Amino acid sequence: MNIAKSETSELLAALKITLPIIQELLPLDIMFGITDQEKFIYYLPGKEIDIKLPLGAPIPQSAGFRKVLETGQATSINVEKEAYGVAFKSNSLPIKDEDGKITGVITMGISLLNQEIISHAAQALDGFFSLDNEWHFSYVNRVALEYASRYSSLDLGQQLIGKYIWDIVPKTPMFFENITKVKKTRTPMHFEIFSQFGQQWMSVNIYPLSDGGLTVYFRNIDEQKRIQREMARLEQLHLVGEMAAGISHEIRNPMTTVRGYLQMLKVKERLLDFSEQFDLMIEELDRANQIISEFLSLANNKIVVRTPINLVELIKAILPLIESDARLLGQNVKTQLQKIPMALLDPREIRQLILNLVRNAFESMESGGTLTIRIYKNNDKIVFAVQDEGSGIPEEIRSKLGTPFLTTKEKGTGLGLATCYSIAKRHDATIDFTTGDSGTTFYLYIKECEG
Repeated sequence: MNIAKSETSELLAALKITLPIIQELLPLDIMFGITDQEKFIYYLPGKEIDIKLPLGAPIPQSAGFRKVLETGQATSINVEKEAYGVAFKSNSLPIKDEDGKITGVITMGISLLNQEIISHAAQALDGFFSLDNEWHFSYVNRVALEYASRYSSLDLGQQLIGKYIWDIVPKTPMFFENITKVKKTRTPMHFEIFSQFGQQWMSVNIYPLSDGGLTVYFRNIDEQKRIQREMARLEQLHLVGEMAAGISHEIRNPMTTVRGYLQMLKVKERLLDFSEQFDLMIEELDRANQIISEFLSLANNKIVVRTPINLVELIKAILPLIESDARLLGQNVKTQLQKIPMALLDPREIRQLILNLVRNAFESMESGGTLTIRIYKNNDKIVFAVQDEGSGIPEEIRSKLGTPFLTTKEKGTGLGLATCYSIAKRHDATIDFTTGDSGTTFYLYIKECEG
């Protein structure tokens, strides 16, 4: 700050000019001024600016005053709470005349608590901007400015203040309709919108201002939407599992009877010519029975017995089965198995999860493709990864993966991956994936045993 003042009255005028600006920007706790004649001026919130002549009592932040007067440079010091009842951060600035002579000092004291509040506000996740009555920006916070610069041609250093909103923000139907409605009705509104201005879900609040303008708060809720989808998917899994548990006994009993009679009839001499047809019927009954088992695996209340298991040893035990499937399909299997700690797992359930992921990977590849199985440790998680060389998962179904009956296979049930997600949930594990034109990798993240 470089203000040409030499008299106490002029310093007082400088403080009165500066104070409203400072108070607009900061929750000011106290403000001081001192002239080179040691005439002392101070301000407390809610009080008029007072002048103390001469300078008699100890001055808060006097060390800051003295340092500025001695060095001519701005300074910042912390004042302990014991001295004045509150801990301050004191910023002192010299006031100079046209010749560069120091004629006074202005010090602004901000409590360290307020300093922390300001810091948190600066890092807020909410975007905020206000508009005047003519749709021009009158205020834009850091988040909103960064958002605008990221998803438009606006330079981050460019000011938005005074610019027409519709030169910056696309007139998407829902946003445009709602913001104009608030401006017309003067009624606040909240809504959620998938913003084409950044391709993400946003929660938006719009409030009318007394001068005819508007204030707009917005927040990215992509993660919230993802959690909502996950909760809905898990609820659907649980519902399907409960339904299956209720009817499986009634269905399986007659199926077992039919299968038994088919096996008996198959070996009758006069029916030997129909052996192939009997095999097909038995195979279809077994497939139906497997579907019922997958249904039952979707229930959240299924009992699991978890014991300390080394996942690498489990993979080694079922690897011959996986390699046998690969040979039948003309595909290859590679493994990268690192040393890992034990994990609490139900071996039968985890075996089912692994085989489901592996078979999905096989079915996504042409003959000659390579399946890669990796196990490694990442921070406090054990990671099981299955990587294929297929063509990737279609974008339109990626967000729906794990939903019952979702399948791209001609004879698929859409329950295999849904079962995997249910098993993972019962083990406090999570499933994630990456996909592209060169293939897909599914990841299972498992907690290691504590202790």
